[in-house]
This record gives sequence, structure tokens and C-alpha cells, in this order.
Amino acid sequence: MTRTGIVLGCLAWLLVVSLPAAALVLFATGEIAWRRGPLGLETDRLFLVREPAYAGLALETTRLNDTNAAAVCATTTMTYWLWRNAEDANPNITYCQCFDRLGAPLGACP
Repeated sequence: MTRTGIVLGCLAWLLVVSLPAAALVLFATGEIAWRRGPLGLETDRLFLVREPAYAGLALETTRLNDTNAAAVCATTTMTYWLWRNAEDANPNITYCQCFDRLGAPLGACP
């Protein structure tokens, strides 16, 4: 067995072992969130949907779009994987919001 094979095997084992731990954290806290990118403005959040008419998982991602000296614009995408959906509609949505450099909202993206 080569050294590369051993490293890949250890990484695969670590991934398999960490999945139950991640599921436990998700069910205990209701969400797993992390920030990245410049100034932590790009976010990802995986959370449980626990409503009377809806149940499932949701992923919220925010990415920076157009950044200039006057404004910062961010696009947020909500993706749902529902196993109980009372309306049988597609709840997935994407929207864009702009903010000034102090964080005050300026409205929708141009």
C-alpha cells in the first residue's frame, strides 16, 4: 500500500465518522452555520425546517456580488429539501440585497 492510499483511506474514514457527529449537532441545535470570505460576509447555513405544514432541511447561502466604494451587494439563495410540503409548491428562492459601507440596507440589487 502506498502512502497516498493510506492518506486517502484515512480521509475517507474521517469523513464517514464525522457524518453522524454533524447530524447530531444539526438535530441538537437545529442548524450548522459558518462564515467565510472577506470580512466573513459570505455565509452558509444548514438548518432544520420544523413547521406544522413543512418538514425537511434547508440550505441558505449568501455570496457577495458587486462590491464598489459605495455599496456591497449580496445574493442569498434558499434551497429546501422537504419531506412534508403541504402546498406542493417550490419554495426555493434567490434574492439580492445591497448595503452601504456601514451596513444600512439600500434595497434590492440594481
